[in-house]
Amino acid sequence: MERMDHDDKLDSLFAAYRDACPDPESSPNFMPNLWAKIEARRVDTTSVFRRLAHVCIAATAALLLLTAVLTPAVQDDEVLYSSTYADILAEDHADEAYVEALPADVLGDLR
Repeated sequence: MERMDHDDKLDSLFAAYRDACPDPESSPNFMPNLWAKIEARRVDTTSVFRRLAHVCIAATAALLLLTAVLTPAVQDDEVLYSSTYADILAEDHADEAYVEALPADVLGDLR
């Protein structure tokens, strides 16, 4: 008797499943329609990223324009520095190279 009760419950479960999930379409257009649905979802997802990219590009362009406007223009004929960083370093280390090249007896006289 208990077995019959389980069979009835199982049959009702299968019937509910059959009603909830209809058979797939069996026409020749089944695969093209399926791919059209997949592509529609795919376009929706990529459009979100596309919009985000456009917003980022617009924000970058606005920041670039703002930076260009707010930064004072440097004239070409104006000289800001008379020497480069490499020149300053070479000048700073020139004395050290000269001292290292001198013989030891000359160093004793200098000190």
